[in-house]
Amino acid sequence: MTESKKVTLTTPEGFVASQLTDTIWSIDDGMVRCFLVVGSDAALLIDSGVTRGSALSHLVSSLTNKPVTLVFTHTDGDHTGGQEFFGTPLLHPAEYDYYVTIDHEMTKEHYISFVAYVGWDRVLLVKLYPEWKAEARFPRMQGRRILAYCNKHGLWEERS
Repeated sequence: MTESKKVTLTTPEGFVASQLTDTIWSIDDGMVRCFLVVGSDAALLIDSGVTRGSALSHLVSSLTNKPVTLVFTHTDGDHTGGQEFFGTPLLHPAEYDYYVTIDHEMTKEHYISFVAYVGWDRVLLVKLYPEWKAEARFPRMQGRRILAYCNKHGLWEERS
């Protein structure tokens, strides 16, 4: 592709789609850039940005008539907008983990000592220390109870 044939499209919703090669588009929603890779039989959309609703789907449909598979680099909300218009997304199994964050002070005097994930047939425990962040990552298991132990207030269960 020659430089003069590259195309840039701007939508009323604020998307800017820039053609990088004959088969690759960069799509910027103002916060996050996603990419559309168009193959001979299908297309791959890498991330879906922050914008909710059907705007991205309409833009992608204007760039290709091939079936589109959505894949996430990770599942932060700024990469998963509008996903409902692309079917079930693909993602790395690590993104299926439970990521637990606890809004609790973590000083030497008052802190969460551990977080436990209780499944049907096992318990996973993450030891935490003062001045660390109160967070833990657990693989998904059958059954689900999240417990935490505060050095001042004892054991409590997360209620979601």
